[in-house]
Amino acid sequence: MNRFAEMTVALDCYKSKIDRIVREYRADQGKNEKIYNAEMCEKLKSESLAKKKAEYIEEQRNIAVRINGILEDTQDCLKRWISAPIRADQLALLQAMVSTGVKLTPPEYEALQESIGTNYFAQRLMEKVAETSGIKGFRSRFNLEKYLNMLQRVKNEAEIFISGYCGGGADYSPEFLNTKEFPNAKTLSYAAGAAKVLSADSSLSVASVIWSGDSLPGSGRTKLTSSEMETIDQMFAGCITNEQKKARAAQLVKDTPLLRDVLKITVKYREFLPAEEADAD
Repeated sequence: MNRFAEMTVALDCYKSKIDRIVREYRADQGKNEKIYNAEMCEKLKSESLAKKKAEYIEEQRNIAVRINGILEDTQDCLKRWISAPIRADQLALLQAMVSTGVKLTPPEYEALQESIGTNYFAQRLMEKVAETSGIKGFRSRFNLEKYLNMLQRVKNEAEIFISGYCGGGADYSPEFLNTKEFPNAKTLSYAAGAAKVLSADSSLSVASVIWSGDSLPGSGRTKLTSSEMETIDQMFAGCITNEQKKARAAQLVKDTPLLRDVLKITVKYREFLPAEEADAD
């Protein structure tokens, strides 16, 4: 399980805890209304709300600390990844190729890129080699800005959910909102109730299949885990015809170009990917 899958589990558990707190609060109100008069019910309601809101806020603080810790760890891992030195023999080869302007055929380029591995700056030098060689449809698989942007989207979705979730559907209970620590909680509560962060097409779900292991984005992988494949299946849920699958694949790649490399290694969905140029950056 990578850190994003861990985050999904943590947020799902948080949702279950908040749902339980809200249900217990509502059950107390229903029980009291059958036993006590209006004045006593109002007193007991205030006491129950104070108790349950304290539980709500404690859970909210705990999940915020955990999610922020995961995001900070992942960002630190990205920084360590891009700061890793290039092997001396690879650096010498790439410098010679860039300085001499030697051109590679597509098969030669692919073989060299594979041998370079996942070193960030070695792959960035490969961009120059691709440009010199006129490799069409080339997209950098290693772009720090893209990964940081994805982290920011995940963070934003998680913050909306944590700050504004106070029960979903009929159990929506805005009286629980912690506006002191999360001033925008009321504004975000409706969006949080939809629990988009836990949906199949959320930034968190996408990140969980793009990242391989704990720290390194999964470019260059040759297979997916069963849980990662299940996540991708959910992204294509409701797509029956090949045309629907093509449209869905095109939208996924347009929204998150980094998904192309993951979908390429799926037997079920790689045939539905749009042409390489369609998502070139």
